[in-house]
Amino acid sequence: MTLEQRIAYQASEIALDNLRTNYRPLGILAGPKNHAEYVLRDACYASYGACALGDFGMVRASLDLGVRFQKDDGQIPQRVESRNHALNYLDIQKNYDPPVARYKSSQPWADITVDTSALFVISALHYVESSGDRDWLKGNFAHLEGAAEWLLRRKNGLGLIEEGWMGSWADMIPGGGAVTSTNVLTWKALEELSRINVRWTKERDELGQNININLWDEKSGYYVDRIRKGKAHNYFFADGNLLAVSWGLANNERVRGVYDYIDRHSLNAIPVLACHPRLPRAMDLFVKVTHPYYHPTNRIFAWWGPWEILERYRLGDKEGAMRGLTALSQVITTNETVPEVFNKQGKIVNGTIYKPERGVSWGAGMFIYMMNELEKLGAFNS
Repeated sequence: MTLEQRIAYQASEIALDNLRTNYRPLGILAGPKNHAEYVLRDACYASYGACALGDFGMVRASLDLGVRFQKDDGQIPQRVESRNHALNYLDIQKNYDPPVARYKSSQPWADITVDTSALFVISALHYVESSGDRDWLKGNFAHLEGAAEWLLRRKNGLGLIEEGWMGSWADMIPGGGAVTSTNVLTWKALEELSRINVRWTKERDELGQNININLWDEKSGYYVDRIRKGKAHNYFFADGNLLAVSWGLANNERVRGVYDYIDRHSLNAIPVLACHPRLPRAMDLFVKVTHPYYHPTNRIFAWWGPWEILERYRLGDKEGAMRGLTALSQVITTNETVPEVFNKQGKIVNGTIYKPERGVSWGAGMFIYMMNELEKLGAFNS
């Protein structure tokens, strides 16, 4: 075993411990301290790692929690909490028994969360495929279709899914609109549903076409972050671009464009910088003042790197993928945890009041999933 492989496996062991530390009877917590709530988005991404480990019971528990608190209109909750998430930052404890569901971020200015409903469908069908639990699917398929129907009712005039302020994972970014990552997630949810019920094929194809027509910037070579009030916010966000690549929404030429952009601007020294170039001036200032530790232009979130590494390997740049894997693994082994967010030097970024989470389920689960997929591809055979 090479030194680089040893570092990667050490990081994987840390990730495994981090993920399983966040297992609870009702599902997977987002983190052990700052995010000790059942954030459904985080649990859905973390479920990829849990399924790779064979921890199907925890994935099913998280899915059952989503079903339990799904609204009649189909929306899946953003989180379910036994304590008040926002007040916890101020060291004020307000507990709930039984737990309560929240349908938007704890940011006081946030609108309802949209991307979780798409992720719930994706995660559920990934769980069924991995575990073979057809009974769960039979009993809950109507809930999955209900979530998809709720999403499609949010279509705008461009045929894209619209969200309000801070309605996706990047709830530090104001603006809303038709966000690429949310639209790609919705397309993937429809893609998975269409494999079971052909009624979703038309909606899938139409949304995919609308994404590729309206959100792809030919000159820049990537999907823009969003369209808001008819204007494209033409900067690169790793999330939607990497998901479009990974799930086959982007054609081969566009896949090359995305990775050429990442390489040209050195966004993957540690995979992968969240955003490039800097945000629009007013938005940039808002984030710097309110969430300096989250400032996306100079920050790396642990959960997007595994997507970048895995797809780079699949595209044939095995040397680049393993170099990125080593860099990300060293961040984890040096800090002895999977950090929520860190800077380009691999150091965890702290705010004045808020300290980013250590041992996040989302990042840990994605790292485990990536390692499992790389093993299947023979990446560690030499």
